[in-house]
Amino acid sequence: MKNKHEKLGIRDDLVQSLGDGKDYLLFLLSIDKLSEINKFYGEKKGDMILDIAAKRLLKEFAGYEIYMVNGAKFAIKCDFIEDSFIDDMKKLVDFLYVLHDNEDMDINKGSFHMTAGISYGKDVLSSGEEALKQVKKESKMVGITEQNKCLVTYEKECAYNKNIKNAIKNGNLIPFFQPIKDIKTGTITKYECLARLKQDGKVISPFFFIEKAKEMRLYDRITMDMIDKSIMKFKDTNLRFSINFSPEDLMNEATKSHFIEQILKHEVANRVTMELLEEGNFSKQETIKFLAECKKLGVKIAIDDFGSGCANYARVKELEADYVKIDGTLIKDIQTRSTYIMIEGMVKYAREQGAKTVAEFVSSKEIYDLCVKVGIDLLQGYYIGEPHPDLVN
Repeated sequence: MKNKHEKLGIRDDLVQSLGDGKDYLLFLLSIDKLSEINKFYGEKKGDMILDIAAKRLLKEFAGYEIYMVNGAKFAIKCDFIEDSFIDDMKKLVDFLYVLHDNEDMDINKGSFHMTAGISYGKDVLSSGEEALKQVKKESKMVGITEQNKCLVTYEKECAYNKNIKNAIKNGNLIPFFQPIKDIKTGTITKYECLARLKQDGKVISPFFFIEKAKEMRLYDRITMDMIDKSIMKFKDTNLRFSINFSPEDLMNEATKSHFIEQILKHEVANRVTMELLEEGNFSKQETIKFLAECKKLGVKIAIDDFGSGCANYARVKELEADYVKIDGTLIKDIQTRSTYIMIEGMVKYAREQGAKTVAEFVSSKEIYDLCVKVGIDLLQGYYIGEPHPDLVN
């Protein structure tokens, strides 16, 4: 695609502007999977995405120098000023978050995702390319380098981290609730509790603070906050609700004790589900013992992302899971016959083990209908309802 926007420079312009020896801040952004878009939707659709991306960048980053570097890449350049560095970084993060917060990217509607490499100092173009390459390799959304030293995924955002730390300590963690529909009754009977952080009037996805919270040893506070606030939301209802538990949570004695104490205090044990995140290995002996104790109290157990790399069928039986949440990437691809057959096998296995199945990422009527056809018990996704701070039915 040729540069149709007069305000966009080209790569040669960028190279020339960087040759004066000054320190610059450079955002190098790449449209994700543009080659696949060109291949499957045609080059006209790819050109449309490029055009939309250029217009959005010009609008969102007015006052910055913006260049079309090549192919799917854009560059945003400004003088590196220490005092405004964090604001510049947050502006980029907010922009990327809006793009990536779309659960079901619709090419026909002009939606797209971008990945960013960030560099500041001198020789920012080559180091920005290095950051972008590393970020894509690690399947992350943004990375940063400094003077050719790769510090992938925000080493230099200390002020931003401080804001997050203060927000968590000040109780600005808020639960959002996504409805889950029971196919048999046709009603919303359950909600998943999802962590969000309120900061400067904005709601921040856990993508941007969970790992940082772990680094700052604040993760247990997030889980305990979610336990407390979720229970308070549901204690006077007859609705079921689920709270996510990571391997770290199930290895933390304080977190486990707090959970047991709160569900007994507010008498919600028979309505709460512990959703076990499939992101690492649990300590088998300790986990099984604790989960067995919870189940005796009436707590239900759900295994998340079943069918992804870490999940295994043995765990469903071993933990006596009550729910199996089928991996969202499979549900999004359920219209493919091979994936449908795979999901059909999962549903059959879950039933044999006495577990109900839950489909995540149900984003359209077509996916909804196929989930019903294959026999999934519960459905969750934007087609059913978006996460919301209130209990939206």
